[in-house]
Amino acid sequence: MTVERASVLVVDDSVSKRYVLGSWLRRAGYEVFEASSGEEALREVRDHVPDLVVLDVHLPDLSGIEVCRRIKRDRESAGVPVLHVSAIAVDAGDRSIGLDEGADAYLVDPIEPREFLSTVGALLRQSRRYAEEHRIALTLQRSLLPATLPDLAGLRVAARYHASAAQAEVGGDFFDAFDTPDGEAFVVIGDVQGHSLGAAIIMAELRYALRAYAFDGHRPAAVLDRLNRLMLLSHPEATATVCILTFPPDRSRVTIVNAGHLPPLLIGPDRLSYWEAGAGVLLGVDAGAQIADTMPLPAGSRLLLFTDGLVERRSEPIEVSLATLASSVAAAHGLGGGTGPRRARRSITDVADGLLAAADGAADDVALVLVEAIGPD
Repeated sequence: MTVERASVLVVDDSVSKRYVLGSWLRRAGYEVFEASSGEEALREVRDHVPDLVVLDVHLPDLSGIEVCRRIKRDRESAGVPVLHVSAIAVDAGDRSIGLDEGADAYLVDPIEPREFLSTVGALLRQSRRYAEEHRIALTLQRSLLPATLPDLAGLRVAARYHASAAQAEVGGDFFDAFDTPDGEAFVVIGDVQGHSLGAAIIMAELRYALRAYAFDGHRPAAVLDRLNRLMLLSHPEATATVCILTFPPDRSRVTIVNAGHLPPLLIGPDRLSYWEAGAGVLLGVDAGAQIADTMPLPAGSRLLLFTDGLVERRSEPIEVSLATLASSVAAAHGLGGGTGPRRARRSITDVADGLLAAADGAADDVALVLVEAIGPD
């Protein structure tokens, strides 16, 4: 869609104001929708997301500031530019509040038609550039991740990735799963700090180097030690977290080495818990050697690895978010309160899809891998 054919939602409780602004926009070739209240505006945005919202600050039910917050908070409409207009909140403090709370521009009465249309056009051009950058970034990010995961004998693996709508830049989340020549299975998740092309490049280097070290026969702790030296030499300004799970050919046990990553969630037949052992320092820090931990792996056991976008929320401590995730996973596996008798459990693909859907509004990228032990073939 060209900028000239873009759709604009005009929100104002004044019929005459909507008529004037709508007339200017229609004569300029835009498709115009109208709303007279905050709730009506939010319904319009949900029903058909416009390319731009012209939003009065003072509305009869909700303030324009609150309407803007909700538009920006919703993943589907987060990228829609909002232009505040007002005949009352006109001083510098009012304009600063509007812009600080998410508006992309702010005009006050008396509004000149030329300035208004120029502002609308500029916001739409900026929005179109952002959308294209986000599309390219997502395409690049996905090209650096495995298109499909291989079949690993004795294991079922489901992996999911979801890019944040709030970030136009490429992220550093990654995952992988593969068999080594000696039949040992590796399942990996990691996260390079930051959102940039540089983070994506480091992510790709780590993923490919990790595979090479594993194929050369290095144990998981040694793999992470070598990755850390690579980071310190090649990217001394960067840090990353990586968690590796390995499974021997008979899949009778699992070993973890965790370089600063969030602990995986171990899901057993009647309870679940976070696997805190095997935790070490993140990559990019000159510290001691990584330490491994091993436990038996009964058939039916599952492990969930995930990046911080799945759980981190600005409004709550990470401990609360991890507890919430554990409760959600327990419910998906029919575990009453995490310790009760097991009811019907969902497949790993269904669980992975549900977790990703629940994280739809996350401010950061989300990657997750869910592994189930099914025993040797």
